[in-house]
Amino acid sequence: MNDNLKESYEWQLLQTPVSIDDFSKKIKLTYQAMTWKIYPKSHKQGIINITTPSDIILLDTEEQLLTVKAIFLNMNNGNFEETGCVFARKETKSELHITVRPKSFGKYLLQLYGQTDKNTNKVIMLMEYIIKSLCIFDLRPFPQVSELWGIKPEAYDCGLSKINDIPILHKVKRETEIRLQTTRQIHALVHLHAAKNNLIGDEGYVLAESDENALVLKVRSPSNDYYKLTLYLKTVLNPNENNEYHAMATFLINCTEPLVPCIPFPKTFPKTVEYYCKIIEPVYKRIPACTRIRFRMKSNKLQIANVSWKKMDKIGDEWIVDIFSPGAGEVVQINGNVTQDGKCWCLFEYETVEDSNEIMKSMQSRFMKPDEQYIGKTKDVNNLNKKHPLESCGLRTDIPSVNDPRTKYAKQWGIKPKSHTCSTIKIEDEVEITAEDSMDRLVFTVNFFLETSEFVNIDEYVFLRKESPKELKVTIRPPSSGTYILRLYGHIDKDSQTHELLLSYTIISSMEGGLVVKPYPTHNGLWGILSEAFTHGLHKENAYNISTFHSCKRNLEICFRTEQKVYSTSKLEPVNNTLLDGHHYTILESTEDYLKVKINFPFEDYYKLTLWFKRSTKETDDCRYSEMANFLIDCREPNRPCMPFPITSSYTQKFSCKLIEPMSGFLPEQSIIKFRIKSPIVKTFLLAGEKMERINDEYITIVTTPSKGNEFHLSGKTEDEEKYWVLFQYEIVSKSGKRNNETYIANTILESKEWDLMCNYNQERKVPVTNYAKEIGIQPLSHKGEFINVHEFVDIKISDIKNCLDNCNATLSRLSNTTDIRTENIFIRKEKTREIAVAIIPPPPGLYCLKIYGQGGSKPKECLPLLLQYTVKSDGVDEDRPFPKNDGLWGFLSDADNYGFQNTGAHLVPVMYKVKGEATLYFPTYQNINRSVKLTSEHNMPDGSNCTLIESDNHCFNITLRLPFTGYYKLTIFSETDSKHHKTGTFLIDCIEPANPCLPFPTTFASTQYYNCILIEPLNGTLPANSSVTCKFRSSIVFSAVVNGSMMTKEGNEWVLTTTTPSTGEAFDIFGKSSDRDTFSVLFRYVIR
Repeated sequence: MNDNLKESYEWQLLQTPVSIDDFSKKIKLTYQAMTWKIYPKSHKQGIINITTPSDIILLDTEEQLLTVKAIFLNMNNGNFEETGCVFARKETKSELHITVRPKSFGKYLLQLYGQTDKNTNKVIMLMEYIIKSLCIFDLRPFPQVSELWGIKPEAYDCGLSKINDIPILHKVKRETEIRLQTTRQIHALVHLHAAKNNLIGDEGYVLAESDENALVLKVRSPSNDYYKLTLYLKTVLNPNENNEYHAMATFLINCTEPLVPCIPFPKTFPKTVEYYCKIIEPVYKRIPACTRIRFRMKSNKLQIANVSWKKMDKIGDEWIVDIFSPGAGEVVQINGNVTQDGKCWCLFEYETVEDSNEIMKSMQSRFMKPDEQYIGKTKDVNNLNKKHPLESCGLRTDIPSVNDPRTKYAKQWGIKPKSHTCSTIKIEDEVEITAEDSMDRLVFTVNFFLETSEFVNIDEYVFLRKESPKELKVTIRPPSSGTYILRLYGHIDKDSQTHELLLSYTIISSMEGGLVVKPYPTHNGLWGILSEAFTHGLHKENAYNISTFHSCKRNLEICFRTEQKVYSTSKLEPVNNTLLDGHHYTILESTEDYLKVKINFPFEDYYKLTLWFKRSTKETDDCRYSEMANFLIDCREPNRPCMPFPITSSYTQKFSCKLIEPMSGFLPEQSIIKFRIKSPIVKTFLLAGEKMERINDEYITIVTTPSKGNEFHLSGKTEDEEKYWVLFQYEIVSKSGKRNNETYIANTILESKEWDLMCNYNQERKVPVTNYAKEIGIQPLSHKGEFINVHEFVDIKISDIKNCLDNCNATLSRLSNTTDIRTENIFIRKEKTREIAVAIIPPPPGLYCLKIYGQGGSKPKECLPLLLQYTVKSDGVDEDRPFPKNDGLWGFLSDADNYGFQNTGAHLVPVMYKVKGEATLYFPTYQNINRSVKLTSEHNMPDGSNCTLIESDNHCFNITLRLPFTGYYKLTIFSETDSKHHKTGTFLIDCIEPANPCLPFPTTFASTQYYNCILIEPLNGTLPANSSVTCKFRSSIVFSAVVNGSMMTKEGNEWVLTTTTPSTGEAFDIFGKSSDRDTFSVLFRYVIR
């Protein structure tokens, strides 16, 4: 409750009473306003006095109002004046702003209507105000609009993103850009309407461009005015449906300063937005007739494009073509399509006019006052610092100047000074002269000398280059004060030895004394890429995208786009230093798509980089190299250490080789080095007699370098070739840096971490230990380097300081094939309480990754985190005795103590046993539990139970083995509790000599272990029929024993009886019992044959 009519304090329901006068002044909300919870925020009284333009703010607390409409009635004359006087919009989701600007004095009625249902055009009144205007506003009117300003909710279904937070009112000067985020491809049209001036919607002052993520609206404002910018979208995305465009967003643009001159954009079409087209040049609707014009646009969707049916060239995602425009009054169109065989759609349209002045006049006559109109020609021809009015629009002029530095050849060949049109230039330190080369095909040279020493050229203080089409630049830095002469020569014929004088300048330098000017490298001609390079494979887009001048620190990489494979050599020349012999500080990579130059800089200096290209095309190859490019490089900081690159050959580029490591041309002797290289052509790489292993798109190997003085090179061959070609040549030097020529490499290299790493690869490259391993105290003991070279059986020891690893596992997989996991080459066990051992037998030659996993506790194997990771190189022959497969650690499990085994102390029960024929294994126990064993092998061995004899007493569990084959066996012990068999431990048996003969053991039973029976004889499970045999076993528990119906005699703890075996096939068992009350149980059973 906000109000209470009762004036008496006795009947008031509010804490602060409200008088009748105050109550009557408050705004009266309609029932619908209260239902939709629309309340006034700024003006809560129904009568408003206005002396300045006012904003009435309403709160839409439920954020559901979709439409707002205002009625503004002049109560003095009965006219509706909301058009141009009221601006209603939603600034936020919960706030409505109504700007009110009455045209005259007097009283007005403002009625506000709204609607929350998007499916109806009917609006319902919310509230009304009485506006008393106390002044007249001489302001520009608002544009007329029949709907709510801003973005409609339906626009989000048409592709606009809901994250757009674009203001409705844009206050701009000259031109602006509105960027709307999109969620998918949209079909859009856009119109611009001025409130005051006669501006037609398709006049071209607004341009729509789009890409995958946004729609960009560019607006040029020809006059001070309010503009209504309306965005129309299709309701569906299917272009085959003939649906209409609907207004989905409306913005108000307040231009406070017009763009003069304001030339419209080119005309666009629906396909312009659909094909993601962006015009780069020309950006004006009207272009001069009969003139050479470059057309450039961007689109990553187009497959074909043309201008007036002349095909455009695609460079990256840009489309470029130069044409001569037709006569005045003609139309020029840019057309294109996203398919190669489809119809070309119109994307941009231009109109040609007689001369550039008409472009200006047609715009300025409409929007400028007479005293502001353009005056066609300037009178101050000597003021070289001011631009011609047309030049601010991007249009060129040809104004004569005094003291012209040009010769007749310059005028004839289209050379025009731009920055300095006077032949005399006064400078204090340096100057940059810019000239226009309209033909863009001249070959230039330059001479620079003191006026008093004409025949002593000092061209090293001049830097001549082209950084953009048809523009020539000359930077001059005189070495001292004085008067100098600069002469620029050129000729159309590149092979001509005679160059004509084009420009001549007198440079008057007043440089202060004591300053030292660093000279450029000597080069008489034009720096940069020569035009001939583009006929030998270099792409034309490199012409001005690759800078002629590079400023860098330590190193530099320059990449050229190519149309075919370019074979190149390079030369790097410092100005004030000398490179040592055998030191190559540049290396080149070449593919069908690019040529890359990598450079290391040993000095802080100016450098000249020269590139020679092989004079070859797709059709011809004359095997000659010619100079094709020169670049100026200013290295501000040298590389420390600066390693020279290895020597390359022509096959390095032929095979598109990319060296990854090592990039140093010097390698220390007898050192482990890792090599990595890429090539899409080479199928086999050879290094030090070893083939490199392919891993994804790389070839990798790890080798030990030879002694100093030996050749060491990386070579390769294709699938169709037999011969290996040298690709990279390294020089092997001593670890102290001594070369083959008895000189030494630089101290900065010897003292560097990089050199130390190469000399001590496995000491410096520590094995990667995970953070989890460090937390639980896991560290390498025996092999602390990342790399392990496996020639034979290797045992890797790992420290378990906290003795917390209960579960551990390891995998050995090829680097080139991670699915090739060789568990049969790994034997992982714990023989000491604080130590894990991982044994490896050599797998087939190659590179492998050894990963060791582990965790305290009893989580499943797939949850074990990684602890350590090694790189393993196998040089040995594949072991023909693989380890049996095992799930996790060998030896007793961590809970073996729960099943009566004693496996504690610093040294645990051995996990691996070497057996020659027959042996008995003893496992200490503290409790007699029924146990069983399983013996398995990779061989097709007989029944495993006949190869083992298990016996036990109170202190030991004994397993006697009689093995038929050499090789590895896996012995598994099970313990029985609660009628369940629990795996208690696994042990590795290495049989180095089989039993001969290998006869089976007698069969034992649970009672054998229960009565602590130890068999003494006979130990063979097969006995001959009707033969005399002595049976003997030991037991401290058995009270009575019987063999073949005869009672055995007890001698101490041994039971003995000599008897005759029955006939073939009859039973022959040894029975026993522990008391008179017990029945006899079978202890040992024999087979009679």
